[in-house]
Amino acid sequence: MKKKILFVITKSNWGGAQRYVYDIATNLPKDEYEPVVAAGGDDILFKKLTEAGIRTIAVKSFERDIHITKEFRAAREILSLYTQERPSVIHLNSSKAGGIGAAAAWIYKRTPENTHPLVVFTAHGWGFHEPRPFISKIAIFLASFFASLFQDIVICITKKDARAAQYFIPKRKIAIVPNGIREFPVYTREESRRALLGKTGISHAPKGAVIGTIAELTKNKGYRYLLEALSLLRGEGIQFHAVWIGDGELRDTLAREIAHRNLQTYISQIAYVKDAARYLAAFDIFVLPSLKEGLPYTILEAMAAGIPVIGTRVGGIPDCVRPGVSGVLVSPGSGAEIADAIKLLLSNETLQKSLAKRAKNVVQQLYTLDRMIHATKQIYAAKT
Repeated sequence: MKKKILFVITKSNWGGAQRYVYDIATNLPKDEYEPVVAAGGDDILFKKLTEAGIRTIAVKSFERDIHITKEFRAAREILSLYTQERPSVIHLNSSKAGGIGAAAAWIYKRTPENTHPLVVFTAHGWGFHEPRPFISKIAIFLASFFASLFQDIVICITKKDARAAQYFIPKRKIAIVPNGIREFPVYTREESRRALLGKTGISHAPKGAVIGTIAELTKNKGYRYLLEALSLLRGEGIQFHAVWIGDGELRDTLAREIAHRNLQTYISQIAYVKDAARYLAAFDIFVLPSLKEGLPYTILEAMAAGIPVIGTRVGGIPDCVRPGVSGVLVSPGSGAEIADAIKLLLSNETLQKSLAKRAKNVVQQLYTLDRMIHATKQIYAAKT
């Protein structure tokens, strides 16, 4: 009999947590598991899962923002879902789904209809590590603590998150399973640039280096600090063209700030590119200026594609980007450090090649999809 895995995640858009759910759900052995995904909305995640033959369920009451009435409604909806689906494993993702879903699971386990499911929560970066007011961090920490009481296993995708979890979760409940990617084809430099720049209306070859980033447009991605860095480079007369792939709530804000800094001819925005990793060869340097992260897929993909990477010292980025070995690390929130890192790489082609080669090896050895799926299956086999 197949083991039903019910994934629950707050939003059905396409971010790191959603890709994580998609990768596991679509790569579990079909003869052993029956994956089902429940989430708020009806966005890209659901479309991709449907194409892959995975059943999806819309949670009408799920929203990212906190509304007390809707939280109770969401809890009732999730509890009803458990009773209807009778899963062997409940795999929760994102903070809100982790809290509401775990509380509903605790109630479900005390009903006559319960299937004694294993409750797993994956922390895609703890919310109390985000740049927030101190009181907000305390509130999030307490919420994470109380949610963990109802979770059987907590998967941390980074070493930093695992260390933080040990302050409020018993070690026996913590598992470290980093994100993993599978090998993917990469188009040639010329094909990639022609395709990406064609989407922006640019027909000529860009002057100078092409600096790329792929990120959801939210404050946590630190987009303004990359803008600051690019503005500094322009002020020094350095030739470059930046390609920014990503969409989100701050898309219009980013466009206004680009215009405010007079960088319209230096930066191209692209909202969405299907299989964007295949075009990474278009970039000379990949930059992810995040203020808060889990373990970003885009950095792993850039490393696997052999592109020199600049990342910030947040979340799991230092786990894979090792200074002077597999990339360059800078402080979060520092446009000046990003600019200096870009200049360092542009001035040293030998360093670029060395970092890119070692980065590719790091991904091949430690961050493969097969490793992630194998470790996750072992967790699903655990007994409560």
